[in-house]
Parts: sequence; C-alpha cells; structure tokens
Amino acid sequence: MMLIYLQSFIAAMGISLIGSIPLGNLNLTAMQIAVNNSRRAFLFALGVVVVEMAYLSITLWIFGIYAIPGAALFYFRIIAALLLIIMAVAGFMSVNKKSSGNIIINNKLNPIVLGIIMSAVNPMQIPFWVAWLFYLSRFAIPQPTVLGKSIFVIAAGLGTLAALLIFIGTGKKLAVLMQKNHKLVNIAIACLFLVLAVSQLIPLFQNN
Repeated sequence: MMLIYLQSFIAAMGISLIGSIPLGNLNLTAMQIAVNNSRRAFLFALGVVVVEMAYLSITLWIFGIYAIPGAALFYFRIIAALLLIIMAVAGFMSVNKKSSGNIIINNKLNPIVLGIIMSAVNPMQIPFWVAWLFYLSRFAIPQPTVLGKSIFVIAAGLGTLAALLIFIGTGKKLAVLMQKNHKLVNIAIACLFLVLAVSQLIPLFQNN
C-alpha cells in the first residue's frame, strides 16, 4: 500500500511540475514579483498553490461522481477569457506610466490574495486534471481513500510550488534586464494575456 501512495505522490508532483513549467500568466507574474521582493513572490506562489489544490480537490470529487457538465466548462472559459482581457488592457495602459513595475503586480494587494485571484481565473486546471485522472485510474492512482486523495492533492501542490520557485529564482537573476525594459515587459505580458484569452475562446467556436 505504501508503494502505491508513493507512486501517487510522484505522479501528482511530476504532472503538476511539468504542467506549470510552460510560460503563463502565473509563473511570469511570480518571476516579476521576485524582481523586487522574493518574499512577496513566495507568498504569491502559496496563493496559487492554495487554489491549485482546491481545484484538484473539486476535480477528484467530480471525477468520483460524474463527468464535468459541458455547460460548466463553457462558462468557465467565458469568465476566464473576460478577466484575461481586462488584465491585458491594464497591461497596455501601464506602458507609458513612469512606474517600472507591471500594473497588475504594482499594487498593495496582499500577494497571497493576488495569487489566489489570478489562479482562480484559470479554471482549466479542472479539465487538465480530469484528463490525467482518466489515465492514472488505470494504475489505481490516486487511491479512492481520504488519505490517498490527500497525498495526491498535497503532491500536486508541491509540484506547482516547485515550478513557481524556479521562475522566482530566475526572476532574481533577470532583475536588471527587466527593470531596463519594463515597457517591453508590460507589452509582452499584455499580449500573453490576450493569447491566453483567445485560447479560452477558440474551443467554444470549434464546438459550434
């Protein structure tokens, strides 16, 4: 039994780590925050992990009962796309401001709260984990017990945290470059948010 729990832990942590490595709004924001304050960046990462674990817990509950309703995914995509567009507009508006920080992170909002908010607008973590759970179910991962699911969720959270820490460490090394090119960084992030918003909307048109 312990071997199965260990396999579940490794699988969840590995999947979460790999899934969080591709450049996105969360890891890029963590990297930017680390430029000025590593502690705030770590707290931001903790906020992201809290939501990741919450979404995975919900996914495990849904997966154990029935498939995710198509209507729910539709509204998840719409809401996520709208919020990403708002963040993109904010990024473009900040280009000509004197502040060297990105408008999204250059505020007094608690970094944990910021991490929770930004992670919460990315509900596609649910279908991501559903897909993996279908595959892992062949190997009885995770175990259908409270302990088994808890180990899986905690491991996934640690995987996401590890990925964000990689970007936080990188952000410290790129501090000078980002400070000198803050306008370009703001434009790049705004464009990234637009791309992410479009990626949320494309499947809606494909299904029609």
